Amino acid sequence: MRILLFVLAALVPAQAWCQCADVTAASNVTRSGYRLNRRINAFVQTVTVKNTSLSGIQGPLKFVVKNLSSGSSLANATGTSTCAATFGAPMVEVAVTGDGILDPGESVTFVVNFANPSLQAISYTPVVYAGSIVVQVLGNVTLSPDAIYIGEATTVTINARVPYDPALGIPNVSLERVDLNGNFLNSEGLLLDNGNLTNGDDIQGDGVFSGRRVFVSGAVGPIYLRVRVQSGNTTVTPIFSLQVFNHLTTQEFTGLQTVLNLAYQNFLQLSSTAGRQQATLQVIQQLQQDPDVSQAGLSGSSDSIWVVFKNGILGGIYLVVPGSRGGGEDTLTAQKAVAAAMRSASSVSAAAGTDNRIKSKEAIVIGPFTNIDPAFTPDETGPIATALTNSQCPKFNVTTRGPGSVNVETFKGLDKYGIVAIATHGDTFYEGILSLWQPVFQWNFWGAQVVMLTGTTATTANMVTYETDLKKGRMAIVGGTVGGMYAILPSFITQYSKTFPNSLIYVGACRSTYNNTMAQAFLGKGAGTYLGYSEYVNGAFATTQGTNFFKEFITNGKKTGDAFVPGQTDGKAFFQMLGANDLLSPAVDLQNGGFEDGTLGAWSAVGDGRVITQLGNWTPTEGNYMGIVSSGLGFTTSSGQVSQNVCIAPDVTKIEFNWNFSSEEFKEYCGSIFQDFFRVDLVPSSGSQLTVLNVKVDDLCSSVFKVGYSFDRGDVYSTGWRSTSADISAFANANKNKSVTIKISVGDVGDSIYDTAVLIDDIKLKK
Repeated sequence: MRILLFVLAALVPAQAWCQCADVTAASNVTRSGYRLNRRINAFVQTVTVKNTSLSGIQGPLKFVVKNLSSGSSLANATGTSTCAATFGAPMVEVAVTGDGILDPGESVTFVVNFANPSLQAISYTPVVYAGSIVVQVLGNVTLSPDAIYIGEATTVTINARVPYDPALGIPNVSLERVDLNGNFLNSEGLLLDNGNLTNGDDIQGDGVFSGRRVFVSGAVGPIYLRVRVQSGNTTVTPIFSLQVFNHLTTQEFTGLQTVLNLAYQNFLQLSSTAGRQQATLQVIQQLQQDPDVSQAGLSGSSDSIWVVFKNGILGGIYLVVPGSRGGGEDTLTAQKAVAAAMRSASSVSAAAGTDNRIKSKEAIVIGPFTNIDPAFTPDETGPIATALTNSQCPKFNVTTRGPGSVNVETFKGLDKYGIVAIATHGDTFYEGILSLWQPVFQWNFWGAQVVMLTGTTATTANMVTYETDLKKGRMAIVGGTVGGMYAILPSFITQYSKTFPNSLIYVGACRSTYNNTMAQAFLGKGAGTYLGYSEYVNGAFATTQGTNFFKEFITNGKKTGDAFVPGQTDGKAFFQMLGANDLLSPAVDLQNGGFEDGTLGAWSAVGDGRVITQLGNWTPTEGNYMGIVSSGLGFTTSSGQVSQNVCIAPDVTKIEFNWNFSSEEFKEYCGSIFQDFFRVDLVPSSGSQLTVLNVKVDDLCSSVFKVGYSFDRGDVYSTGWRSTSADISAFANANKNKSVTIKISVGDVGDSIYDTAVLIDDIKLKK
């Protein structure tokens, strides 16, 4: 019933529950009329209690009949209330089935019976009490930065999502330091949802509690922390850690690159006389004797070398043969090739047979070596980008990144894309690495790790930027035929991704499906299907397979399982697919109109556009999420816009949506030049756009009221939720079966000092 991204480590036992937790304000109580049941000689009423809050309500419920009219009595009472506000009033205890918790949006229905011999009108005030309020921590607690350096006082921002119902009181959220076993050491103070930027909090009342704390340590190792939430009951998150490192010095950085370069030169010299395999083994032996090296080993079939330095930095040496996207010239036997193909086969799974679609029309094509390396001259990035660009229904927003425009940062924002296509060098490193690094690296799989090259050269100038990622085993420095270049590991994707919109991921790199480490990093964050190559792959073969797959998937509209041809091999590598085999391109009609994906999904954002669960007392008009577009709230300073490409069906006649305009411009600047606006437009691929709604401050000044939250300049007034339904039949008829962009924007007029934000929910195109 509940989907929690954070498993709560402790709940208050039943005997400690607060028996007078009044949840009436957090509920919608619906009562039927009265019906006389002659068999029991009582008037029967059906009651439904729906949880309208953002928190779970712990059962059993106590339904109290307060101020019952004279001449009547509650015939099926199970007791009387002992709570001060309703003391002595009759009550019925109501069980909550399943897990015993009435989740947000969930209802429970029961019957109350009234004896009424006088046949007078029956009236009463319903009051609902609960065992307790179950506060749900819905998102991973994030630390920024997530590591500090020995002897340096560092300010760390902590954010934890804890949705709450203001009517029940703001929960007390605190950060505490513990030991490895969870024993309390000391409090690190409160986390607050107050919109104070100096406290690290972005928006007041959005359910994200924040704090900034200065940490300093004189010893290398982890600082263990957890978040405690108190609201009727007490919950704590699992323990997480802030790692303390020694800085990577310039001398160390250049020294380890020298080790990698010398090892590669030794390999070239030895291989000319001893052969490739023997040269590789001898170089590994030399590396193991180096005083700065902790471990060194083979990356599989004697094709490349991996290194772990004693300071914890990961390294690799690519021994690439021209035409291959990693590795050397070792030839797999047929038996070995089949074994490689089977390694990932167990992870290929069929979805449930429903309409399993990608939820975003954003696409990115990444080729750091396109036309500058024999294995990528040409490669599949060009045909893939063309197929995506030529598609009109659905119409994709396509971003391409080639040599010079691909860097490490490109790989940090992949979770916004519905389609990710990458053609790069890859390999598997670190099989058999010492387990002593696990507390620092915290890899999900402790074995060989799939790595991808980013195209970014490792230099002393960018060393500081990527120092923490190197220290935490999320990045490596790879030498050899590619020079000194940064590579990313699966934990990099896990760290810098939130939720993928059921995305399709293609990694045209050697060994990208050698095991499931990289695939699971994407699939575990919400991607739908992952494709790659089991072994060292020939560049021409990868180009053909990637091009053919996307032609079938995008151009011909096939499911992933139909677009993919199993068993394709170049004699070494198999083209493989993991995840859902019935994934389809994004739907052509409006998607995620209620933002219930929990992310923007099909919506593209420019400036401040995002998804939240609450804003002060405002909750979604349907479901658990709503969109917010602003003129620049919190840490975002740019006016916002969200948009989505849709194909207009011939029978569409209107657009409907709910909106709620809040601004600091009210009421002081009514009648002035400061006219922040909110507008909704339909923009066709050609022809004139249609403005569905365009309202500004002066249009609303007479009907706003002050609310209990603020932005960064003081009082905020709001319109409350309003609904718009607009006839667009003429526009739809002129653009039927064509791509149209729904554009929702909020902007400043006059200045950018006082903020405006508009909540959006339940957007629909209707017949």
